[in-house]
Amino acid sequence: MVRENKINYDMIDLLKFIAAICVVAIHSLPHDILGNDLRVFTRFSVPFFFIVSSYFLFKKITFKNAVNDRKRIHQYCLRVLKLYFYWLLIYTPYWLRSIKDIVQSDYTKVNGLWFIIKMSLGYVPTIGVTWYLMASIISVLITYYIRRFLGRNTLIIVMILSFLIGILTSTYGKWYFEIQSLKSIPIAGSISFSFLSTICYVILGYFLSKSGSLVSDEVKSKHFLMYFVVFSIIGFFEVYFAQSLGVFKDGQNFILLPLITISLFLFGINSQQRISMAPLLRKSSTIIYLAQNPVKFVIFAIARRLKVATFTYDNFFVFFVQLVVLMLICLVIVNLSQQKGFHWLANFY
Repeated sequence: MVRENKINYDMIDLLKFIAAICVVAIHSLPHDILGNDLRVFTRFSVPFFFIVSSYFLFKKITFKNAVNDRKRIHQYCLRVLKLYFYWLLIYTPYWLRSIKDIVQSDYTKVNGLWFIIKMSLGYVPTIGVTWYLMASIISVLITYYIRRFLGRNTLIIVMILSFLIGILTSTYGKWYFEIQSLKSIPIAGSISFSFLSTICYVILGYFLSKSGSLVSDEVKSKHFLMYFVVFSIIGFFEVYFAQSLGVFKDGQNFILLPLITISLFLFGINSQQRISMAPLLRKSSTIIYLAQNPVKFVIFAIARRLKVATFTYDNFFVFFVQLVVLMLICLVIVNLSQQKGFHWLANFY
């Protein structure tokens, strides 16, 4: 990641680390009232990753030199694809088992086609979280080419449509999942409220990157943090309101979410506080994001073997143990990657 001179982005690295922990919370907190309430406050995490990646990428793209711009886009896509393929090695037991199930099924060709489509979009069987990587690539390509050939106004329209798809298939999306014809399409739900809905955040990152200098002073930084807190509280009540209307399906996207995420991003950009561990936090955020589910499944498997029921389903105990294990994995991978003969480990972050 190439960064602007004389500007300190350590707070962004810290926030990425916190966002990664929040993604773990989304997937591992208990599915009860308290767990679901806490999830609402963690929903900024995935949009935050999209906005940050998009912002730093499009800061380097001028739309004046097509050759250089395409080169940067190409480099970005290759870097994300490389990350995806390295993590596929870790996920091997899951996609191999899926292939085995397909071969043994009565609908090999149909299931095989869906398997290829899902893997191409980053939906690794059981793992789930890797869709973020492929969504990043596709959203960046959509943003770049629409901006280049159709202009900013069209980009705004696409951003609004993406946002509407997100909220109308999640917080206000109960109707969508009641459409019978969609139930036969394996990834209809995931595509709508995750893949398509995140395009708007990459476009937001583009507009933020072209809005001039966003860095002012520490006072404004604290104001943005206050906005983040206020919008988060309002967003929490928005989700409750959607539930009271009987239209709620999932809290992944809601109307206040962009304001929450942008406020946090602007807080991070404006904060010039130095954080000595920033490089480690930045690298760890990627590892935590992509290693979380394999680690959780290993915890489940060990607990079942030892007959410790508490650690065989999503709850706070599993969440905290999972975090401890993930932190240790981060320390091992990052530290080893700096040693001779282990530089290849850097491909995992």
